[in-house]
Amino acid sequence: MALDKTILADYTLEVIEMAHSKAMYCLEKSAEVVKEAARLLCATKSGEMVKSLTTAKSDPLSISIGYTVPYAYWVETGTGPHEIRVRDKKVMYNKSQDKFYGTIVLHPGSVAKPSLVPALEMSKPEIGRIFGATA
Repeated sequence: MALDKTILADYTLEVIEMAHSKAMYCLEKSAEVVKEAARLLCATKSGEMVKSLTTAKSDPLSISIGYTVPYAYWVETGTGPHEIRVRDKKVMYNKSQDKFYGTIVLHPGSVAKPSLVPALEMSKPEIGRIFGATA
């Protein structure tokens, strides 16, 4: 008995759609787990970085997690010593310290305070459970 190739193709597409749907469900749940862990590990004082944490679907089977604030990269990776130059004013002034600094300041750099990679690492067991539960 020969199989009808049209019916087989229809079922194949249906199975592919089901697998894609389950995979996306697992990815979305996993992204939420990693985002929550990153929120707890985020090291900024203002809370702007935590508020900017977002996810985006970039490909059919991938989700990107990241911060949208422009300084997030430097918080995550740290910086070496660098100069800070005045832009719009004549001199730099720190209002909280009531101190003038001049037109150029040598910043000593900052230590990396990563949150995304550690969040992913600490979320691996939960991600494994998410994917294992749908198998």
